Amino acid sequence: GYLSSSNEIGGEHVDFPFVSFEDISTATNNFSDSKQIGSGGFGKVYKGILQGDNEVAIKRLSKGSGQGIQEFRNEIILIAKLQHKNLVRLLGCCIFGDERLLIYEYLPNKSLDAFLFGMCRLLIHITSFRLAKMISQITNDNILRVLFIFGDDTRQYVLDWPTRFQIIKGVARGLLYLHQDSRLTIIHRDLKPSNILLDSEMTPKISDFGMARIFGGNKQEAKTTRVVGTYGYMSPEYVMGGAFSVKSDTYSFGVLLLEIVSGLKITSSQLVENFVSLTTYV
Repeated sequence: GYLSSSNEIGGEHVDFPFVSFEDISTATNNFSDSKQIGSGGFGKVYKGILQGDNEVAIKRLSKGSGQGIQEFRNEIILIAKLQHKNLVRLLGCCIFGDERLLIYEYLPNKSLDAFLFGMCRLLIHITSFRLAKMISQITNDNILRVLFIFGDDTRQYVLDWPTRFQIIKGVARGLLYLHQDSRLTIIHRDLKPSNILLDSEMTPKISDFGMARIFGGNKQEAKTTRVVGTYGYMSPEYVMGGAFSVKSDTYSFGVLLLEIVSGLKITSSQLVENFVSLTTYV
């Protein structure tokens, strides 16, 4: 079926594939913990299989979150109008009682932060010359044991330089589409490694548009009293004064770029203590 109720989508008419709650519950084994693949500020994400053996990622909004409901509506309105290879594809949604769910394409390599800062980082370091001698002293059984611990679906890749460059270019293309090439000017407002998902070819896809804002006409910037996003990735003028524009996303992209190139979490508390500013760090 199709979701076309303007009452459900904040007064705006949107035709969008609707998936029944029963089908989603079946696809996730009644939202089994074994199907959970992630969690965020507004809920949990599950892996499921819908009609046609299609693997999907299902984002279940936390119940009772009025703020989350607004982000849910915002995400549907926005992504229903966007099509780009470097943006995550929204396949459908579900509104059932107080349940709000979004169905996305499933991306097997999860998010970029898992490769930069998560357990995948061990495999990245294994490629370095300094650790090569250490690896030579480890038995094959131990190596297999380590690889088993870190999983087998996302760990087949390491972030070599061509892959890092591919990710940087892909995110830049996605941002350019949002800012200039789509018929709407869209400010993401929460660009960070955990919101960059990776497909089987390590192609990056920008996700999570719950915080995004649309600019119409010749509007170039706006101000808000409700600052949302992730500290460390937000531009100073946005954090201190609530002013945001395409430049805000560009600042976030710059921080992301530093993290991809360095392999360090620029926003970690340790770096905040040791460095006065990003320019000092660089």
